[in-house]
Amino acid sequence: LTLSQGVPFPGKLKKKGTVVEKEIIVARLKLDREIKSIHAQIVKSYAELFYIREAKKITFKNVELIDALTVQAEQTYAKDNGLLMDIMRANSQKGQLQYDLILLKEIEKSQEVDLNALMNRQTDAPFGEMAALTVQPVVFSREQIFAKAMENNDAVKISQAMVDQAEAVVDLTEATSLPDFKFGLFYAGIGESDMQIEDSGKDA
Repeated sequence: LTLSQGVPFPGKLKKKGTVVEKEIIVARLKLDREIKSIHAQIVKSYAELFYIREAKKITFKNVELIDALTVQAEQTYAKDNGLLMDIMRANSQKGQLQYDLILLKEIEKSQEVDLNALMNRQTDAPFGEMAALTVQPVVFSREQIFAKAMENNDAVKISQAMVDQAEAVVDLTEATSLPDFKFGLFYAGIGESDMQIEDSGKDA
């Protein structure tokens, strides 16, 4: 029967733990960067969709206004006081607005698909009424904004964490040449000898 336990050279386990800790820091920073990126894309896509819907509302109102102006131009023309050009211009403008509405509807559908994809929803999931995004006032100076951008730059943080990780790996690599130890217990049952020998049958 043999029982043994390997024991690394003092400090090796700590160095291995440091390497793992650095790997976790790098992974967390990369995850944070992705979360921020997705959040920013969602806000941007939401704002774009809100803008498109507002543009559709304005275009609908413009169509109603053109219809009213067309009726007025036709009535004026019927009284021989108007110009045919006014009616033609109004109809032309209405045609352009209707074309704009078609484009806005197509863009709206495309934007809804993009926003649903970002939020991990079905691409055809509907959107209800949208609340307007509040615009916050800028409270920092340009220099302060640049300073905060550099201070919180994810790429810089990740790069520094990867440097720290590489240094920890180098430190661990240098320690691999140090010897490990093994402590153990060996037991063997020894049978009785046929010959008269001192300590015959004594277990080792």
